[in-house]
Amino acid sequence: MSVLPNHADGSILSRLLDRRACVRDVASAATDGGFVLLESIISITLITIIMAALGVFYTSTMQTSNHLRHDQSAAQIADNAIEAVRAIDPTSVLSGRDLASVTAENSTAPSMVTTNWLSTMSVASDSHAAVGAGRVACPSASACALLPTVPTVQVISGLNYSQSYYVGSCYRALTNPATDCSPTGASGYISYLRVVVVINWAENTCAGGQCYYVTNTLVSPSANPVFNLNSAPPPAPNATQPSDQTSAVGDTVNLSLTASSGVPPFTWTAANLPAGLAMSSAGVISGSPTTAGAAKTVTVAVTDAFLRTDTATFTWTVLPPLVAAQPADQASTWHVAISNLTMNASGGTSTGYAWTDPSHTLPPGLSLSSGGVISGTPTATGSYPVTLTVKDSANRTDTTSFNWVVSYPPLTASQSNVTSTVNASTSLTLTASGGSGSYTWSDPSHTLSATGLGLSISSAGVISGTPTVSKAYSVSVLVTDATASLTKTVTFTWTVVTLPSVISPGNQAGTIGRPVNVP
Repeated sequence: MSVLPNHADGSILSRLLDRRACVRDVASAATDGGFVLLESIISITLITIIMAALGVFYTSTMQTSNHLRHDQSAAQIADNAIEAVRAIDPTSVLSGRDLASVTAENSTAPSMVTTNWLSTMSVASDSHAAVGAGRVACPSASACALLPTVPTVQVISGLNYSQSYYVGSCYRALTNPATDCSPTGASGYISYLRVVVVINWAENTCAGGQCYYVTNTLVSPSANPVFNLNSAPPPAPNATQPSDQTSAVGDTVNLSLTASSGVPPFTWTAANLPAGLAMSSAGVISGSPTTAGAAKTVTVAVTDAFLRTDTATFTWTVLPPLVAAQPADQASTWHVAISNLTMNASGGTSTGYAWTDPSHTLPPGLSLSSGGVISGTPTATGSYPVTLTVKDSANRTDTTSFNWVVSYPPLTASQSNVTSTVNASTSLTLTASGGSGSYTWSDPSHTLSATGLGLSISSAGVISGTPTVSKAYSVSVLVTDATASLTKTVTFTWTVVTLPSVISPGNQAGTIGRPVNVP
């Protein structure tokens, strides 16, 4: 790079030389001018993107910060409301909250309050309050409500916060107070008033543009207890003496023990219970004995809230289980009396067994005595599934089942050989026994109407007709008992004979004393 001379005099030559130098510099820089412009455009674009991102981040940060600030304000309002509730005399929490106002308030409660809180408690109101009194807040208990049934508004930093109270009654178990409330209670439950405070404000970051902050507290409506430290302590627990127990294997046991004094809650324990039984801490012995045996001495102990203990002893006998013996399946004949059948049982009290046929399963005509004896005459055939029940003197029961078949007696019929005379009218009545007694006779093979025999048989079993040819005939007839579905074939021989004829020798004469021989 050359150094130009310094023309301090500012002559025209000096100025021309400077301009030439400038022209050379501009010409040398013309090649890089396009790149400088491109770099400037890219830089401006990147700066624009970064600024836009910073704007979104700033906006999101501000929204989050605002939401947290609003949450903190709502929490502070709710905490102050809860502290105010706790400062109220518990007996005045419901003052002025009339039923109509409470019902109207509950009907418009937000869903999370209805689901999580109102469902766990029952409606509570001031039965002496005038209708509509609960819709007005007042600083002290009078004709208006200390906890109004309409929202009140607080303004913080220009934002409106709506504050609502929901009050109901609920119950907690005395033995398990850590459990949540339930709308109903029973013996062993403590009644509470639950106050739910709901803070609501409008904000776009929440669902539907509405934000909620919910908290609650439990208040005991009972008056504060007064303790007299100089009074004598309550008496120690006294376990009520249970009677001696007798059970059988398989019985369901549910024995509750009690204490006549002491300070609840009580805790119970037991020693030497029969196998299969257990005692709960509430004093209930339950289960089913599993092993029979002689009487065992059981000791139970009760401890009250002051850790004082009392014991009681009694015996527990476990009998064998009541078992109805299983008889063999039975078979009987229709209209024939049975030999008495005796049912048997064992176990239980071993005495006082009583038998019944509660579903009337025995065949018709048979009966069961209380002593377990089955007797009678079957009057209908068939197969009968029988189930009988036995009960001991302690009302334990067992059943036994078997099958009883009642059949008709076998059908029997027979006939000895028959002889009749040719051309002589004849009649024979056949007989049968067994079955139902309703018989029908027939000659399916037509052996009676064979050529020469010329006989027929009626349905009643009467054979009649006039044989015309002397001969020995084989007869086969059938008797049917349709009711009993039985048949019997009767076979015999029917012989037809010709009567002998006598030829006259003519008139004869004889002499006294002389022999006679006339063929």
